[in-house]
Amino acid sequence: MHIHPALLILWFTSILGCSGKHTDSGDTAPEADTDTDSDSDSDSDSDSDSDTDTDTDADADADADADADADADCDSTHPMIGWVAQMPPGAHDSSGTATIMDDCTVEVTQFNFDGEGVDVRFYGGLGGDYPGGFAISDDIFGTVYSDETVTLTLPDGKTFDDMDGISVWCVAFDVSFTDAMFEAP
Repeated sequence: MHIHPALLILWFTSILGCSGKHTDSGDTAPEADTDTDSDSDSDSDSDSDSDTDTDTDADADADADADADADADCDSTHPMIGWVAQMPPGAHDSSGTATIMDDCTVEVTQFNFDGEGVDVRFYGGLGGDYPGGFAISDDIFGTVYSDETVTLTLPDGKTFDDMDGISVWCVAFDVSFTDAMFEAP
């Protein structure tokens, strides 16, 4: 019986899933270019033309920390400011404490994550509905965190009315590694 190699790869990655331990750090598959410029190259780490590259992929934005200068005009009017979500220890050694700092910023302190999984991001959602939620970070796969502080900025068009919980979310497999609902202090 002959099994097509692509099916074997698909089967193998589904076995690993987001909860499996991924130990191969020499990932050789090319990452899709998700930049929004008009270049025609298909690589994800460089542009050979003269346009301004606005990549949003993980190789261009290696950490999940938001640029603090971009939100200098963020107000502090939302009633959820100061609310806290205690994310308990979960898959891939993930845990942390998320605090709403102002109308567009969440600070995650004592954040831990082993860097494993597939396309892992912080996600916001309502009522624990993270599949229907939205990303509030770039992909953090491959970055190990140990009791670190990560600052997240809500994407344009989103407010804390759009989320009452936070998750370390595996986008590829719709799995939450850890999550919690924000609560008043």
